[in-house]
Amino acid sequence: MLTWVRWGGWEGKWPVCRENVFSVSDKFGITGFLAILDFFCIIRRVVRKGLRRFSKIKAIPNQITVMIEFLDVYDANRKLVGTADRAVVHTFGLWHKVVHCWVVWNDKLVFQRRSHLLDNNPGKLYTTASGHVSAGENFEQAFKREVRQEIGVVPQNPMPLYDFVFVQDIKKTDGSLFVDRVFASFFWAKYDGNLSDFVFSNDEIDSLVAIDLETLLKWSHNPADKIEGQEWDGKKLTDVKLVANEFLVNSGETVYSRYGKVVEMIKEQILGYRH
Repeated sequence: MLTWVRWGGWEGKWPVCRENVFSVSDKFGITGFLAILDFFCIIRRVVRKGLRRFSKIKAIPNQITVMIEFLDVYDANRKLVGTADRAVVHTFGLWHKVVHCWVVWNDKLVFQRRSHLLDNNPGKLYTTASGHVSAGENFEQAFKREVRQEIGVVPQNPMPLYDFVFVQDIKKTDGSLFVDRVFASFFWAKYDGNLSDFVFSNDEIDSLVAIDLETLLKWSHNPADKIEGQEWDGKKLTDVKLVANEFLVNSGETVYSRYGKVVEMIKEQILGYRH
């Protein structure tokens, strides 16, 4: 039996999953299921190679690259059961892992402002970086890779904050369904360099915004007013004032539950702060 769970909010300061929302009997086991999927993935790749061979378009070495990202796949009890490529994982809603990365610079929490070109939450302020944990990786390795890929720096000694389970089905613009079944972990790390060290692609990120930890925590309890921060667009650093609706907050969340609690946990680890 495959058991599907959903995000269920917070108890105290810890996120929890509350209820099973979907079950499907598994006649031959998820391992057998993955074996069949892997077989079709191999057939797909063979067909693609054949099409490229007979195509009149000649691939130029080092200029055309097809990337296939493989992820570890788990059952609903977090037991590793195999690997599959990312497209298969999201087509069939297989459980996998994701890391959310927070970077603290100069006692400020660094937010990523998502590119205005993106279909999903354009222009919203979000975690510094995030992404899938690749097959064979642990969360710490994935943290360093994702931060390096997205903003060009590698903070050392990432530390865990909390885990949660996330379930989401999204209908994409092409009509297909993006099915997400995630075991996610939040980590954070300090970066002692300059904000100008951060380098990013404007296709994914418009800018980075740094907000003082203590100021952010106080504001998150009552985010009616604007909050001050510093915004780095890759060329210049600007003082900015931000409003609550610039931050990505999902349905059922608040600015405090999404970001204030993160600051509390970070402060607790940095300063021995207690509540």
